[in-house]
Amino acid sequence: MGDNILHLVDGKSDARTSIKHLSHGTPFDDWGYESITANVYIGCFGIMEALNRGADIIILGRTTDAGGIQAFGCWWHGWKETDLDNLALGLVTGHIIECETYAVLPT
Repeated sequence: MGDNILHLVDGKSDARTSIKHLSHGTPFDDWGYESITANVYIGCFGIMEALNRGADIIILGRTTDAGGIQAFGCWWHGWKETDLDNLALGLVTGHIIECETYAVLPT
């Protein structure tokens, strides 16, 4: 099963009514699409929780590109979900590290 959550959004699942669009708040059933794939991504706070519990090694399935670096920043500095400026800093830092070959410095 892993990160595949298609079974939660197929036509037979009760979970469809609890899944809401992040921007609009509309329920999944109102989106008007039939899902052919559905995957969950682990964000920085799940990783941070593992660090808070003393994990030395964390094995992840599917995670956001910047999630690992952002999690270490949150853990190290004690950032909370409401520290939006710091979370944005961690997100940008994580993306630069993850996509380093695309980061161009002015000469």
